[in-house]
Amino acid sequence: MSKITNKEYPSRKKLEMMIQGLSYPTSYNNDLEQYLTDPHVASMLIYQAYQYGDIEGKTVADLGCGNGVLAYAAAIMGAKHVFAIDSDLEMTRLCEINCMRLPISILNAEVTEFNLKVDTVIMNPPFGSVRKHADLPFIETAATYGSTIYAIHNMKTREYVEKYYKAIGDVFLRAKVLISVPRIYSHHREEAREIEAIMLALRVKDQAKKPN
Repeated sequence: MSKITNKEYPSRKKLEMMIQGLSYPTSYNNDLEQYLTDPHVASMLIYQAYQYGDIEGKTVADLGCGNGVLAYAAAIMGAKHVFAIDSDLEMTRLCEINCMRLPISILNAEVTEFNLKVDTVIMNPPFGSVRKHADLPFIETAATYGSTIYAIHNMKTREYVEKYYKAIGDVFLRAKVLISVPRIYSHHREEAREIEAIMLALRVKDQAKKPN
């Protein structure tokens, strides 16, 4: 892949098409609530962050990176450096394949082990359908080490998540999104279904951060 130079970035639609061309897992871990990050939603999140000035030239952390969809898109849109973190070794290996030659450091670790200050956190954490509050370690890590957060959450948890976010920062973006999930688990009965989710972005207050 040729290097994307300053201001020579793809359109939102082109970015979505590039994401669709990445390698995806052949199996998923239900206990970790793994599922595909919809390319349309992924490109929308990164493009919004780019337009708000939170991607180009910034240090970015992708918490729970999976196969690297968001990390890849952030790098393509000009991030200075991206840290992609996931506890699943196979996912991080796939992320390495997808993100070759891009300014991305891939870490096979729990999100709670991440301890580097970054400008922007991007994430599509577990929705908490299998393990209640499974998204909380992601939210807490994002609030501790990120100055700005862009995240996707289950619409059912919107009230709880927004209450937490409002306590630590200023929410400036709210957008309803539909995530398309194909049948990837044995308990799925439909070939594909859409999950209602909420995309949120906020600036974190300095006092919300833990000391170094």
